[in-house]
Amino acid sequence: MGRDWELFEQIWPSGIPPREQIVFDAVAPKKREMVLNRIEAVWRAERGEPWEPLAASIGLSRAGFYKVRKAWREHGIAGVVPHGTQQPRRVSIEDNHPLRKAAEELLRAEGGGARNADIARSLFDAQDEANRDLDEHRKASALQRIERLVQHERKALGRNPKYISTAYGQGLLVDLTAVAIQLDDDERKLAIVAVVVETASGLIIASRLGSQGQFVDLQREAIAEGLEFLAEHKADRTVDAQPKVDLHFTLPPPFSEQDLVLHELRKSVRDLSIGRPGGHTYGQALVQWIGPRVGRIALAPRSTLDIKGLDYSRTRNAQTLSRSMAEAAWRREVLRHNEPILHVLKSVGAVGGRGVGDGRMAQVLRGIDVVLAGALRPSFC
Repeated sequence: MGRDWELFEQIWPSGIPPREQIVFDAVAPKKREMVLNRIEAVWRAERGEPWEPLAASIGLSRAGFYKVRKAWREHGIAGVVPHGTQQPRRVSIEDNHPLRKAAEELLRAEGGGARNADIARSLFDAQDEANRDLDEHRKASALQRIERLVQHERKALGRNPKYISTAYGQGLLVDLTAVAIQLDDDERKLAIVAVVVETASGLIIASRLGSQGQFVDLQREAIAEGLEFLAEHKADRTVDAQPKVDLHFTLPPPFSEQDLVLHELRKSVRDLSIGRPGGHTYGQALVQWIGPRVGRIALAPRSTLDIKGLDYSRTRNAQTLSRSMAEAAWRREVLRHNEPILHVLKSVGAVGGRGVGDGRMAQVLRGIDVVLAGALRPSFC
């Protein structure tokens, strides 16, 4: 029985809340003793013990101790982990930027389904007079700035209660991508994640992290997790009241449309967009819908197919973790990504309110699982 278990049993006699467990599991082993010391000190202070010796025991001044104590009250374990509540850096866009309204209108008109790059191109082309004299380098830079603006507006729209109350549940993305984590037990190759996303809000319904060669298994595990999430949180929409779902489904390598039986899946969706095999296919749709990071972890779409982490890390940052710590770190960043989205979804009753546990989205996820199960049959191997 470890010290963490004994301490958490005292703090939470009925069991540590799942959110707190996710946050603690992601704490690096070398920092756990420090984090446990902080948790114990602030918890004992909350129970009425004098603060001075408790602050001294963890090397904090009065101001520092009260800051950590306040963070514990507001954020739980995340509050006592150094930088544990710090949000990833966001692109700063002026409120009165002339393109913001235009980007929002295009996103609404497309139902959230168009790629950021395509919307950015439309906005760029509409400024023909202003951009006519730009050279190719400056045109590319301008397009990148507009694309970042569109991503900003997509995120804002996904947290707009009025919009999300009607748009939620109309689109799903099932994708695969590498992420900026090197697995130390897998020749330092980058970890792979399979992700299921509700596209209007950007909510990650489910995801699984693994290694190269597990593509089909990871997608099936993510789908099973997604079905559990929908059922547990009543996060689906009824079949009768909701139109069919638009689906973007990235096929797992090495399969193509000709390899998989997709006709039944096509019947269950309104529009089916297929991400076909290719080194630059994986993760691109995910980046378009939620951005280049999940929490603090960067996505690495172009490195999805058998690229060693050492090759990636020559030009970019990639932390090296064991498989278990990589899974814990990924779960923590998914939680960081999802919490503000879930707050909005719950406020409008899309999750846990008027929703159902088994509806349109679950129907589509089961259809994908049938396709993937067929991919594992001997005739495809």
